Amino acid sequence: MKFAHSTLLAAIFLIAPSAFTADFYVDQATGNDSRDGLSTAAAVATIRRGLEVLANYESDFRRGGHTIHVKAGTYIDDPIAELGEAHFGANDNRNSIVADGVVTLQNNA
Repeated sequence: MKFAHSTLLAAIFLIAPSAFTADFYVDQATGNDSRDGLSTAAAVATIRRGLEVLANYESDFRRGGHTIHVKAGTYIDDPIAELGEAHFGANDNRNSIVADGVVTLQNNA
């Protein structure tokens, strides 16, 4: 019986970190920055807002492993250079930004 309890406890620790990961969605064509970005239907419009939503979502027990999906398109003056510690995740569980198609970052400055 002791083996069964140890196995169950180990399984919980292996599953738990991934249970708190989230996917955020950015779509410059149909997104809206007043949304939460937690689904394709609730996509935000800018990468900046996607990063803000990610940083606000982070907490000690949900640290890292999140993905921001950026839908194909041209994102103008949408800086991603202002990244802070809250955007990176934990050392062993980093966050990711993934381009879902061809994504162009254009600076008109």
